[in-house]
Amino acid sequence: MDALDADTGISAQQQAPTHSGVITLDAENYKTGDTVTITVEDMDLNADGTLIDVYLPVAADYDGTTSDPGLFNVIFDATESSVGNANLVETGTDTGIFTATFAVPAGKTGNDMDVNYYDFRDSSGNTNEVGDSAGIRASTGSISLDRTVYPVPWGLLSNFDAISGKSPSTQSVFPVHSTGVATNLT
Repeated sequence: MDALDADTGISAQQQAPTHSGVITLDAENYKTGDTVTITVEDMDLNADGTLIDVYLPVAADYDGTTSDPGLFNVIFDATESSVGNANLVETGTDTGIFTATFAVPAGKTGNDMDVNYYDFRDSSGNTNEVGDSAGIRASTGSISLDRTVYPVPWGLLSNFDAISGKSPSTQSVFPVHSTGVATNLT
C-alpha cells in the first residue's frame, strides 16, 4: 500500500556481477619439449559451482584480426599453433581458476610464445583480450674437468713382454703413464 492507499508494485534490479579474467604462464622461458602450464582466472567461467568446469580450445586462423578467437590461443611468432587437447580444466568446484598444459612443439626454438585469453565480459561488462608471453630458448650444455693438465700414457710393445707373463697382444700399448712406471715396469 502506498501513501494513497493503492497497491503499488515495488521491485529492485541489479546487474549480475562480472569479473575480469587473467591468463598467465608458469615460466618466462621454455625449451622444446617442456611442459607449459597456462592458468586462467575468471569467475565468469565457473558456470556450475557444483561441478569442475572444462573448456575445449577452439582452433582458428590467426591473422591479428580474428573474428572468432575462441576462449584462448597459443601463438608462436605471429602464427597460431595447435596445442592438442589443452583443455582448460577448473582446479576444483567453484574456484574460477582453470589450467591447461601442453608440450612445446619441436622447431619453435628462438621464437616467442604468446597466450591470449578472450574475456567476453570483463568486470565492466565489455569484451577484453588479455595475454602473457614467454621465450622459447635452447639451453647450451657445459662441461668441466677436474684439472687443467692430465698425464699422457706412453709405452712400447717391447716393454710388456715381462709383465705378468702376458703377451703384448692382450695388453694395451699405453697401460700406464709416467707416475706408474716404477710399480708396473720393473
